[in-house]
Amino acid sequence: MISSEDNPVVVLTTDSTNSMVKAWKLLVDQRVVDQQLGCANHKLQNCIKKAFRDTENVTKVLTKAKKLAKHIRKSPLANNHLKDACEKTGHKFLRMKSCIDIRWNTQLDCFDRLLYHRECLDRMERKRQLESVSASVLTRKQRRILEQLVEILKPLKVATKVLESETEPTINRVGEIVFDETERLKALEDSDVDDCVKEFARHLLTDLRTRFPHFSLLDTMVAYSNFLDPRLRGVHLGEINELVSTIGNIERRISSMDPESDDEGDNIDDTDGNDNLTPTAKLLKS
Repeated sequence: MISSEDNPVVVLTTDSTNSMVKAWKLLVDQRVVDQQLGCANHKLQNCIKKAFRDTENVTKVLTKAKKLAKHIRKSPLANNHLKDACEKTGHKFLRMKSCIDIRWNTQLDCFDRLLYHRECLDRMERKRQLESVSASVLTRKQRRILEQLVEILKPLKVATKVLESETEPTINRVGEIVFDETERLKALEDSDVDDCVKEFARHLLTDLRTRFPHFSLLDTMVAYSNFLDPRLRGVHLGEINELVSTIGNIERRISSMDPESDDEGDNIDDTDGNDNLTPTAKLLKS
């Protein structure tokens, strides 16, 4: 909730389930709340899960990887074979992680652990210790696809951790995160990743643009927070030509709260030369 003494503003944040959408529409219609914001983390999670579903070749690789990881995790014999392979290769044994289909980040952790044991799994395969799940053993190409997907998804996991923070404001990070991930996914089109990985990235990019139009900066509170963040200073608003209008809206909002205020806001200064190479950092340096 954002409030002032004389003019309180009530903002409601919900996920995208049908019941929640109906609830916030009712509250807005009855003027119980002034504005509704969709949960950015929930929308981001839905984007990723939809991209999984829409990319058939990726789904096949992920299904095989999940079955292999589950077998090794659940089978005492396979788990012992993995421990033995780790000992023989001088590799620290770490147990396979479980995977929950509705939680894509648990799938990422599962795949990352599977790739961590790649050399040990190769040894187990050579010794025919994976014959009972031979149909789930990844080919070299499939393993490469899995490696590329994990690298794409790791920054998204970091983004969801940032957005779920309960100790720091996160609304100011929404535009930045969506912008950075959009630019990163666009760059994959010219990279040397596998074609099905590029297809996955295109699906993910399309859904990001659908669920977060203009990096979600057309939402008033997201736009205000992007400008008021002293690190960002509205840099993403400039990318969609909304910086001037946002400053004007903020000034009018302040005037409505304090009619005697004649502040016109500070100009946006040059950046401090941060060497961070994210797309946002490049914007701040330009």
